[in-house]
Amino acid sequence: MQAWWEVAALPEAEPERFAALAEAVGASVCEEQAPDGRVIARRFWVPEDARGTVERAARALGLGERIRLARLSEDWRTAWQRHWRAQPIGRRLWVRPPFAEAAPRGRLDLVIAPSMAFGTGTHPTTQLCLAAIEALVEQEAIRSLLDVGTGSGVLGIAAALLGVPEVVAIDCDPVAVREARANAMRNGVRISLACGDRPPRRRFDLVVANILLAPLVALAPELAAATRRWLVLSGIEKAQLETLISAYAAEGLRVVQSQAQSG
Repeated sequence: MQAWWEVAALPEAEPERFAALAEAVGASVCEEQAPDGRVIARRFWVPEDARGTVERAARALGLGERIRLARLSEDWRTAWQRHWRAQPIGRRLWVRPPFAEAAPRGRLDLVIAPSMAFGTGTHPTTQLCLAAIEALVEQEAIRSLLDVGTGSGVLGIAAALLGVPEVVAIDCDPVAVREARANAMRNGVRISLACGDRPPRRRFDLVVANILLAPLVALAPELAAATRRWLVLSGIEKAQLETLISAYAAEGLRVVQSQAQSG
């Protein structure tokens, strides 16, 4: 079995840069919280052959001296089990790995298995998207949703659990599509999945895209054209917000609400 490495953020590491480092190597950050809700540790895990990539990306992001790498002496799945807990999100969602406690009464159980596909429910951008989907579904009848850059499928699966009849999800990574399909089956929902980096030529009541700034800007004309009512965009840093707003204003869209979350 290939060895795995734990990458931990030191206190001086900026959360946004550490998240960018994880994304650069196809991992997701897991946060450990104190009883009062404070984040006391951030970690992710990579296989042995990705260690060099982590070190190079860390230097490029200015994190070379702000992270700690440690070779795991146990199976990597056990490391996930130690640090990845269930996340209550919004009023109704309960996002968890298969080994965490099931949802309490009144919450929808959304189970996402550990994988290299982005989207575990622990990252702030994912949490903001999930809360936005829930709020819009409760606000009005959302009959169709497009999830661009689906990763683990967590956003599309959440929409299906919340009652959206038609969910279409795309990702340019075939591994992510495979993981999303497995997670959809695990949650007992049906969503339409496809491998690709371009949205379908049709319109949806709600379009969500939790990806990086560059593809969000490049896809602005197509995402705007695919949106019938609502467009939820996430995955950027605060300093990039005006660039994103300008790109979509050029397509005739306006900002209704903007939210930020640290981590």
